[in-house]
Amino acid sequence: MSTDDSSNSTDTFIYSLAKAKSEMGHAKFDKSGHHGKYASLSSVIEAAKPLAEHGIAFIQQSREVEQGVGIETVLFGFGREVYTGVVTIPVTQKNAHSIGAAMTYARRYSLSMALGIAADEDDDAESIVEFQKKSSGRNPESVSKSTIRENKIVVDVTVRDEYARNLALCAQSEDEAGLQELFDELNTDQEMKIAVYDTLHSKQRTYLRKIEGELRKKKEVGNGSH
Repeated sequence: MSTDDSSNSTDTFIYSLAKAKSEMGHAKFDKSGHHGKYASLSSVIEAAKPLAEHGIAFIQQSREVEQGVGIETVLFGFGREVYTGVVTIPVTQKNAHSIGAAMTYARRYSLSMALGIAADEDDDAESIVEFQKKSSGRNPESVSKSTIRENKIVVDVTVRDEYARNLALCAQSEDEAGLQELFDELNTDQEMKIAVYDTLHSKQRTYLRKIEGELRKKKEVGNGSH
């Protein structure tokens, strides 16, 4: 391919991508859960349909990462490929529920990020996910010092943050089995549970306690039926 052809191909790709993105709407709420309605991966894919109409396709490839799952969205068309970067979601619970939830969330977030698709998720579970990015307006180091000073406990900050991320992930994907596992583990380590909840806004803590209570009642009902 000549330099001119390469340049024209790039220009066509950029123009077509810009046109497609201008025609994309928000991902629609199509799922309901404890926390209300939210947009699923299918809804985000639906919102990305204008890509095909302008000659651009995408694939999502898994990438090898440490202690989690990695997904990268690749856009291609007109002889061009654009790698949008790997989205990594930590997974500490090595079970099908947690890994599947992480993969779904990573695919959804990767595609939304690559194309600038707003998912319009204003529910409590999404606000918990936002904690991962904003850490309630505090950086991890300040949270760690606050936890040690106020609660007189010392915890592994990396483990604490992984618990918080997995709680957010399972809440987002309505993975009740995954949430139950996390709650069971944290209930055997109250210091860690205090540290994890200390990183959350009061609204987020209230939401998780509500879900934990509902799951506990379900468990009690199930045990009582035997």
